[in-house]
Amino acid sequence: MANPGRLAAVGRPKALLRKGATALFRVRRVRSRALRLAAKRGRALVLLYHRVAPEASGAHEVMPTVPTSLLRAHLEALSSTGDIVPLSELLQQASRGERPRFAVTFDDDDRSHHDHALPVLQDLDVPATFFLSGRSLHGLGPYWWNRLEGLIRHDGLSSVGNRLGITATTPADLAARIEGTALVEKLDTAKVIDVDQPLSGTEIRSLAKAGMEVGFHTISHPVLLGLPDAEVDRHLTEGVTELAEAAGCDITYFAYPHGKADRHLARRVEDAGFSAAFVEGGRPLHPDMDRYLLGRWGPGPADIDDFMAGVALRLSRPNRM
Repeated sequence: MANPGRLAAVGRPKALLRKGATALFRVRRVRSRALRLAAKRGRALVLLYHRVAPEASGAHEVMPTVPTSLLRAHLEALSSTGDIVPLSELLQQASRGERPRFAVTFDDDDRSHHDHALPVLQDLDVPATFFLSGRSLHGLGPYWWNRLEGLIRHDGLSSVGNRLGITATTPADLAARIEGTALVEKLDTAKVIDVDQPLSGTEIRSLAKAGMEVGFHTISHPVLLGLPDAEVDRHLTEGVTELAEAAGCDITYFAYPHGKADRHLARRVEDAGFSAAFVEGGRPLHPDMDRYLLGRWGPGPADIDDFMAGVALRLSRPNRM
């Protein structure tokens, strides 16, 4: 394991540069120029959201909630700056013009996609792609981190951490320490009260009937990096047919669980028959990108000034991975 102190020292200059760039892009004139330049270079940005709800995040949450009013404000700001198009249209060919293009995506089988995000999307006439697991189609309940949130809400962070043998200062920190370990399987079967069940087959079909695209996100949401090829292939194919039948449409796009992938994994996804796949990391789309390592940016509950500065910053990033 690398020296944490050394890594922190290396990371500090980068963090300062990002902070300075974000401050610069908060200036409307600078931001507008950067967005026009990105559009002329054929760059685009894919946005990533998770949970959406009428109220802001609770202290127990691993993944911060984006309030519906803020999601609406994000989408309205994007529409005033550029064009929000279906993901399939964004991937067909690069477009060079005066206005940048955006696509909106959501991950995981969260019921808020149907109950809270969809009405906002429909009201604003904004297309989106939902990367789903289809867990309910296989009799599976909430993801492990949803169960973890339920435990923290009921018993408190310290108590849950002590039971799991992990010291953490925040729910997100605890989840990060659990990710990729055997504790995931333990949590995946934990009985937890007051945790929403995943999207039903009817709700999945409702998203598709509303004109939303549906992609695949694996059933169990494992970290695929480092797994044997045969196991990776199973995760890439198991559940795709059932999800396609529930949605009533073809499933052609894939989102890597936890947003993590490398070129070897990308080739497995290509061999599995998907036409494009997405990592996280905030890289913009550009004509020369590997279609199986496309970037997305998750703004979370950023206020409008930070959100638009972040959009301009990501569209201005270098092409390299």
